[in-house]
Amino acid sequence: MRILFKFLTLLMVAFLTACGGGGGSGGEPIGTLPFSVDVPAGEGTLANPVRIRANQGRLFKITGGRTQGGASGTEKRSYLVNVEETGVVGLTWAKVGDTEASDLFVVSWVDGPKQTKITVRDADDKQITFYVRTDPPEPVDLYTSAPDALTLGVGADAARTFDLGGGSAPYTVTIADTNVARVEMVSAKQWKITGVAIGETAVVIRDAAGRTKGIAVNVGAPELRISPDKLTVPVGLKAIGKISGGQPPYKVAGGIPAAIKATIRGDELEIEGLLASKLDVTVADATGQTVKIEVEVNTATTGIRFSPSAIVISENDTQPIDFTIFGAVGEVCIFTSDPTYLRPETAGCTTNPKVRLVTGTGGTRCVPGDTEITVTVVDSMRSTGTAQVVIKDNGPACGNAGLAVTPAAVAVNVEDGVNTATSNNVVITGGSGTYVVTSSDPQLATATVAGNVLTIKGGTVAAPLGAPVTVTVTVRDANNPTLSADVTVTVR
Repeated sequence: MRILFKFLTLLMVAFLTACGGGGGSGGEPIGTLPFSVDVPAGEGTLANPVRIRANQGRLFKITGGRTQGGASGTEKRSYLVNVEETGVVGLTWAKVGDTEASDLFVVSWVDGPKQTKITVRDADDKQITFYVRTDPPEPVDLYTSAPDALTLGVGADAARTFDLGGGSAPYTVTIADTNVARVEMVSAKQWKITGVAIGETAVVIRDAAGRTKGIAVNVGAPELRISPDKLTVPVGLKAIGKISGGQPPYKVAGGIPAAIKATIRGDELEIEGLLASKLDVTVADATGQTVKIEVEVNTATTGIRFSPSAIVISENDTQPIDFTIFGAVGEVCIFTSDPTYLRPETAGCTTNPKVRLVTGTGGTRCVPGDTEITVTVVDSMRSTGTAQVVIKDNGPACGNAGLAVTPAAVAVNVEDGVNTATSNNVVITGGSGTYVVTSSDPQLATATVAGNVLTIKGGTVAAPLGAPVTVTVTVRDANNPTLSADVTVTVR
């Protein structure tokens, strides 16, 4: 019995020693937390490693384990982190403010796609292992600045050129029916389409990885327009209407009333008033489209006369407006009541009786409502004459369709001590070609523009953002600030 009792006593001592000892696998020391690394649940295994993409990093926090030095609650933990293959990922200790943390480390992408094991040890040589894998950057979808449904005219003058990007270069562009239109690459990231004959076809853009983007193409005559669409002409004088769009050649449709003489020369309709009257003149193009211009011939006898003396134009028209001055003596000086919308093409005074108005200093004829512009001429005898130009308001969308950004939504990373700031490019189309860009939060995302390329880059912050933040980058036409387009930026 004594021998059996001693044997049981020794067995109990051995059991207690194994269960309640110090380091190794004998449980956590008194006063410390369980030793752990905050690897996301379900990740870090050999079959499902933590994924790290190019130009990105992942922050990991170490908790618990054996501590060293100092009183409880003030001691500094000591850990060792080892990478099995150092050429796959890089390791750095994160900073909190200007101080390097002892329990936060960053794993960043070095080379990929590859996989490696990371081992974290505490002062008692307890260890935690997990796996990480480096992946290539997230691919950008194949895109082009062309709309999904494209309409263009026939001939070289109506040809359009578009940008493309994303996907994997190089790119190829093909068209289903070369009898309707032809396509060509004009640079590594630009393609051009030229209408051959009226009809419908499709363009297919393909990148090196086999991704495709299709565009429906309708080749026809663009909308036929004439500017101005209303003319007032004194008897015996001539006025000019500018024809645009459609498919040349143009012609006067139907009979010409005896009150006027109407002649088409290229893209101009010349009207000479013969008898006082009000009438309509119809112009047709080669495809049968028609457009009407209202003409009033009057008997005005002012000392200095403009021809036409009154016109109405659409705010969307950009054609120059031509006048002829009669009855002036010597040099004439031309002024407009609002040069932001319309101004004389030639500054100063001139002896030329032909006057041309062009779009004003605002860079657009878009008006908030119907706007009347007075054109005034003063000759060397201080005699004056006036003409009226009414710009018709077509609604709030005037000109906005001319300025666009592709893509309209991008994502960037900030520099936060964990991630490195990344950038994305956006292509701007339309407008005058000179742009101004602003960011709703320059600390999180900055924006710069070079030519028609907008570069958006993540900013610098003191600590990781946590949840993604949305920033709006706005592009405006420098010559017409009413034209704008927004890019939605997801900042991570």
